[in-house]
Amino acid sequence: MAIASRVSRLEADAARLRRDLADRDRAEADLRACLADSDARLAAALDENAKLAKERDSLAATVKKLTRNLAKVHPLLAF
Repeated sequence: MAIASRVSRLEADAARLRRDLADRDRAEADLRACLADSDARLAAALDENAKLAKERDSLAATVKKLTRNLAKVHPLLAF
């Protein structure tokens, strides 16, 4: 009888451990999916940041050029 109860207890422990392992596997899969989503959003944000920096630099160059042109034309407008 003692052996049967011990076997029963060990089987119950094994079943519990299998459930725990399955739960952890699901949690890991969820975390991996979340990480992949976060990586994709980060890559998109970095790409957008690079585009905006390039646009900012282009606009700054345009402003500089227009300011120079205005400085050249401004004396002519005094007449």
